Amino acid sequence: MNDPEYRDALRQGNWARAAERVHAVVGPTVPSSAKTIEAPTWEWYFVADGATRDLVGQCAFKAPPTDEGVVEIAYFTYPVFEGRGYATSMAGRLIGLASMSPTIGRVVEHTLPHLSASTRVLEKVGMTFVGEVMDPEDGRVWRWEIERDLR
Repeated sequence: MNDPEYRDALRQGNWARAAERVHAVVGPTVPSSAKTIEAPTWEWYFVADGATRDLVGQCAFKAPPTDEGVVEIAYFTYPVFEGRGYATSMAGRLIGLASMSPTIGRVVEHTLPHLSASTRVLEKVGMTFVGEVMDPEDGRVWRWEIERDLR
């Protein structure tokens, strides 16, 4: 989202303000354009609760798939909505979307190198911890993967 106030709020960790900016900029379009994603596009998605239309977070494929058929996912639940299953739903939906693409053989995710709510989410959606790696942007992280048979 290209909104300076939103970016400032994210940098400051002011989640309430970030959510307000999302609602101000994107919220008015949610009731008229909300849809269920039927095929993967390699971009970020705003996620709304189906019943309330509250914007609860964001999720994404961090980049298009590699030539080896690997795609990385990311998800973020706004703190006021944490602990309600939204992150698990987002991660599961991204994995499901990736499985629709015949070129994707593996979905990966990186977490901070300790047990957390995010590691539990990944376990719930069937991802497996494969080890610690060095990420060029984030430093030491844990790598999680799920593979599928492309035959």
